[in-house]
Amino acid sequence: MSSKLRRVLKRTFLLSVASCLLLTLSPSFSNCTEPSAPTPEINDPLISIIIPVYNIKPHYLKKCLNSVTGQSFKRIEIICVDDGSTDGSLKILEKHAEKDKRIIVIHQKNQGPSAARNTGIDQALKSNSKYVLFVDADDILAKHACEILFAAAEEDDNIDIVGFNFQIFPAKWFWHWWTDLQDETYKNDLDACISTIAVKCLYPLCDKLYRKDILKEVKFIDGISFSEDICFNLMVFPRIRWMKCIADTFYFYRVDNPNSLTGKTKKRKRHNDTLRIMKCVCADWRKLGLLNRHKNILLSLLVNRINQCRYPDRDYTSDFIDAFGEDIFNANTVRKLPKDTQKKLRTLCKQWSIQNP
Repeated sequence: MSSKLRRVLKRTFLLSVASCLLLTLSPSFSNCTEPSAPTPEINDPLISIIIPVYNIKPHYLKKCLNSVTGQSFKRIEIICVDDGSTDGSLKILEKHAEKDKRIIVIHQKNQGPSAARNTGIDQALKSNSKYVLFVDADDILAKHACEILFAAAEEDDNIDIVGFNFQIFPAKWFWHWWTDLQDETYKNDLDACISTIAVKCLYPLCDKLYRKDILKEVKFIDGISFSEDICFNLMVFPRIRWMKCIADTFYFYRVDNPNSLTGKTKKRKRHNDTLRIMKCVCADWRKLGLLNRHKNILLSLLVNRINQCRYPDRDYTSDFIDAFGEDIFNANTVRKLPKDTQKKLRTLCKQWSIQNP
């Protein structure tokens, strides 16, 4: 932890202690008959936590909400978007909202996780918060997560994202496709940032605190329910200034939920979403003038994602070429791909009767 971060945390702690002493030593404050003013954490949140909710097991949802409301950092708002749940999820949200006024419950008809998160972003943009944190309704946030992440983000006004580590649970599961983060900061070097992020597979939503201002330009693509986090982050990364990474683990990602949308998404839907993601990202990067420099990253990502989903049961030739365009899908780009990715691409081309570039 840097010395500046320690100073920020120390200052926050001392202010809290001073406030407690003032209230203890001043009877006029404690015995005041006037209605007390709303606590600052309700009216002046600094972090908006967005939780999309759809048919979550009660004990999963309650644990998630307890982990968020129990944060040591109190100046948060908790935006729960019920995406047309047909079980008791909405009632659980409303019951928790009665106890904690920082919880905002929004109910909408079922539109999928992307639309639910967009609703949450729209709500967050109405408040005075500075940062956004995404939490899934069956996961758990470490108690001091918001406190330490806020202090890290406030170290410099140029920091747009604070990345941190997450851990899957239950522990019996072995699923580790990412690279653990270390304490480092990417400053004003977009090429290095994008390349490093791609190598370390830093695509999830759950391991980042976002400066809210950058979300005014980027939203989730409605209708995409598989790898929507990849699409979102690949459009966020080119718009950031600095990204700070810290080695702490603050998020616990549940992988044993039988109702998880990721696990239930059918193979054809996965491929359709993957190709649509690549088409959207390519269009965005082309608009920003980044596509030619980083097209090998996108092509490698697409091939690996399709390989993870298993090869499709229909011909995606036109969709594949349409997603990238001839300026990406060519021999020069393919030669720059890792050898194992080139092998996967050759298998794909053979499967779909595409001429291997």
